Amino acid sequence: MRKDFDLAFIGDSFTEAIGISYEDSFVGLYAQKHPDLTVANFGVASYSPSIYWKKIEFLLNNGFTFKHLIVLPDISDIQDEALLYVIDEKSGAVIDNVMRSAGEEERAKSKNENSFHRILQRHFVFTWHINCMIYNYFSGDAIVFKNVIEHQTAAWTRNVDAPYFGKEGVTGGIQKSLKYMRNLKQLLDKHNIKMTIVVYPWPAQLFFENASHRGVQIWKEFCSREGCYNFIDANPYFFDEIQQSSTREVVNKYYIRGDVHFNATGNKRMFEVINRHFKL
Repeated sequence: MRKDFDLAFIGDSFTEAIGISYEDSFVGLYAQKHPDLTVANFGVASYSPSIYWKKIEFLLNNGFTFKHLIVLPDISDIQDEALLYVIDEKSGAVIDNVMRSAGEEERAKSKNENSFHRILQRHFVFTWHINCMIYNYFSGDAIVFKNVIEHQTAAWTRNVDAPYFGKEGVTGGIQKSLKYMRNLKQLLDKHNIKMTIVVYPWPAQLFFENASHRGVQIWKEFCSREGCYNFIDANPYFFDEIQQSSTREVVNKYYIRGDVHFNATGNKRMFEVINRHFKL
């Protein structure tokens, strides 16, 4: 197994590119464009800052090396840190503690919808996507589009009091995310590894907000404070197209139907942005 790389990516399902072949993913496209570089993709569905930090720590402790890490914090990371994950004080491991902090009223409301759906989403990712595809196939376009743009996970960028963020709330999720990303940055500094952050929108941001939404600002400010090698904001490249067409057309063009993830065209767009702004 190869353990030495020039460049590594880490993120969640967007970086893993669920439903897209590696060759058509933005990481795969970048690797093809730069055959002189060794590129690794450490992104996995449902990862968030606590896991970015602990996963990289584990890899470095087990002989992996890379010169530069590109981190792609996702819109869903804030809810994951607020609601799902906790670091065990004894072992230092990240525990997947689903609904740990949710209030009783929220837990009652979301119990049925989260049980089967969340088990599939978190542990049987491809089965979950097939389930979504079947649902979307038999649903009308209006219902499918509404479900995508009103996804409750993405609501925090426009509503600090958004529901389904447990007792930690949106603010707690942001604070935990920033804390763990600082830990990751310090770990990388210790190993002389450079860090670049890349941010991008979900359909909800395109529909309800502008290119400078809260999800951009927290990571832009983080990079300014912590001294990232680079901060790459892909949001304008999607928002600008809305001026020439419409939000619905942009969402249909770049995202999987009925899903918040990029399709092959969206992955190509992300590759173009990263390739334009990142030089190792």
